[in-house]
Amino acid sequence: MARARFSTALDLALQHNCPGKRPHPQAGKFKPTLTIITDCDSKPAKDFEEMVSNMTNLSTSAPINQFMDILYLGSFFPEKQRKEIFLNSKGVVQNGGNTYQTALLNGLTEYKIYYNFKIITSPMLGSFPFRYKKLFYRGCKFAFKSTIECQSNDFMNLSLCKNISRYNSIIRDIKEWSASNNSTEKYIIVFSLDLPLIKAACEMKQVNRNIHICLIITDLFEFMVAPTNLFYKKYSSYQNRVLSYYLKFIDSFVLLTEDMKNKIDIGKRPYIVIEGIFDERLDNKHYNYKKEQFKTILYTGTLAKSYGIMHLINAFSLINDDNYRLWICGEGDSRNELIEKCKKDKRINYFGQLPREEVLILQKRATVLVNPRLSKEEFTKYSFPSKTMEYLASGTPLIMHPLKCLTYEYLSKIFIAYDESDEGLKNKIIEVCEKPQEELRSFGNEASKFIFNRKNSFVQAGKLIDLLKK
Repeated sequence: MARARFSTALDLALQHNCPGKRPHPQAGKFKPTLTIITDCDSKPAKDFEEMVSNMTNLSTSAPINQFMDILYLGSFFPEKQRKEIFLNSKGVVQNGGNTYQTALLNGLTEYKIYYNFKIITSPMLGSFPFRYKKLFYRGCKFAFKSTIECQSNDFMNLSLCKNISRYNSIIRDIKEWSASNNSTEKYIIVFSLDLPLIKAACEMKQVNRNIHICLIITDLFEFMVAPTNLFYKKYSSYQNRVLSYYLKFIDSFVLLTEDMKNKIDIGKRPYIVIEGIFDERLDNKHYNYKKEQFKTILYTGTLAKSYGIMHLINAFSLINDDNYRLWICGEGDSRNELIEKCKKDKRINYFGQLPREEVLILQKRATVLVNPRLSKEEFTKYSFPSKTMEYLASGTPLIMHPLKCLTYEYLSKIFIAYDESDEGLKNKIIEVCEKPQEELRSFGNEASKFIFNRKNSFVQAGKLIDLLKK
């Protein structure tokens, strides 16, 4: 019999060698220190799933007092409606926020022995009629991982009216949640600078002062929108002013990069940085795919000039070798230029926007993955590319420029192209692709292990749980 002490939920997540029984929660406050009495052997858990199973599924001799109420307000797509949403969407469907939220929720639900947990989502859809085919979005009730109560809200999906409709349906459900039990520890986690969600949470806090609001900011508003006419410029300016007002009511923050705190008036309020989350449950079935016979470069994501897609295409065009191929997946403002490039260079293949499962397979088959964003763009200080973790986890080597958001721990796992000209990127692609396959495999595997072990949903969600305890 051994005694193990874990000071934080994050520490608990990292103790792979000593998985134990559920602790007996203390009544009242979420205690900063948990003492666990457990049988431990010297053999580490075989994998993450075994670790989670040992931590969360063993029985306890005393009933669990769930003493925290947590409501998650987000904008992800319910799995049962994902196909319908994609069929009715026009143009780009942004998957980054959806992936981040699903991974976070998968991690948070592993800690459900400590709290009551409810999820409300109001999916972020393009507006009718230009970006979505239906005027009304019909929500549904569903269970996340078969155990957590979830509600997807109805709303009118018409520009300008949409935010009012989303707010009305959300505030109604928050009121029901707030009155549902007598817990004095109530927390609302809000995803992104989504005005209807933030407004509803902050107004509920004014009614119930016991509510703690934690806001997850993955994009700054000034980099999220690109108004195309005077009316939308004024409307965006109004939204920005309203958001600035409600940010005063936020108690804690989760940021994507450290530099974000310089753009937001956080003051002395607590915050953490969670640059991304890798959910191995979504990806670990795609392990063994044979590499392409050609030296294949792959880009998957938004086809935006600001993201460097034309920079990549121009760099590839400088490679005078028929043994190279460029694969591109996604949609965006550079689509037509890309199609013209494909006509001129048969080595370039454009697949359109593919389901995530197919994209993951292509990542396994490629020789190298490329994120061509340039570090000179100011938004790279405040944005961590959502594809980075997915790329690294694939086991296929990644090439990037030295973006300001990349910390030291990432720089050693990526082939960095310090010369950000087309010629410089071309040279780095050739340099990497000409390395022995065994060297590339080893480099990619090290990066994959780093993501699986240090950036998985359980570890990253543990950081958020610790933030809520402060």
